[in-house]
Amino acid sequence: MDLIFMMKERLGLFAFLFAFLLLNALLLVAIWKVKVQLPKPLLLLLTMCCTLFIFATIGFIVSTLSFGYNS
Repeated sequence: MDLIFMMKERLGLFAFLFAFLLLNALLLVAIWKVKVQLPKPLLLLLTMCCTLFIFATIGFIVSTLSFGYNS
């Protein structure tokens, strides 16, 4: 199947996952911009959470495009 057709077919879930990915990426950049003001354990925890969410979202996007809704 054509990749563009699959993206159009699953646009709702794909748009939500892509927005969540961008939100986590922006949060990660914002955390590292103000890292002087944050305690080191909090900085480490937030960085690990954002990184985990980014990789999980990329995995969900790939699985959505690959497998979809079994339609």
